[in-house]
Amino acid sequence: MNVRLLFLAVAMLAACATPQQERATTTGALIGATAGAVIGAQNDRMAEGAVVGGVIGGLTGALIGEQQRQPGRPRVHHHSRCPGGERFFNRARREPNMHEKIELMQQGLSYCPNNAAAHNDLGVAYYRIGNHRLAARHFKRALAIDPYYEPARVNLRRLRAQHRRHRHHDNDDEYED
Repeated sequence: MNVRLLFLAVAMLAACATPQQERATTTGALIGATAGAVIGAQNDRMAEGAVVGGVIGGLTGALIGEQQRQPGRPRVHHHSRCPGGERFFNRARREPNMHEKIELMQQGLSYCPNNAAAHNDLGVAYYRIGNHRLAARHFKRALAIDPYYEPARVNLRRLRAQHRRHRHHDNDDEYED
């Protein structure tokens, strides 16, 4: 009975997993099941060892998958499970007019408010029209949704650095003769 509950818990967790977590969970489960079967075989309990090892390996893989980042491989956030916003995000990517792009991104975000990449892209659009306050707000919102979303972190860092340089130059101008 306990094994069934463990399988049910793993199945429920798998429904909420990201693709990276799914891969890590599957790998962990396979390694754990193999190790559990080998250890269980020593006590004539190979099947039980495989099940317990697989569950423990799967849970461990899920935890590792959450913490692991794959360098050089961008995370795709626009293609979230939010089809209502996709049509707006796709149109916004092709829209050359920044004001229209902003409108389309806002419409997409009304369907998908937790899309980190969309908030980052909206921040970039605001930056390009000179609204740095709203740009920073959307970069921060992207990082609140996904603290590991590097494009938003880089954009916010650049915006802050530019703001510091600009403020520094403004102060220099005050004291010129």
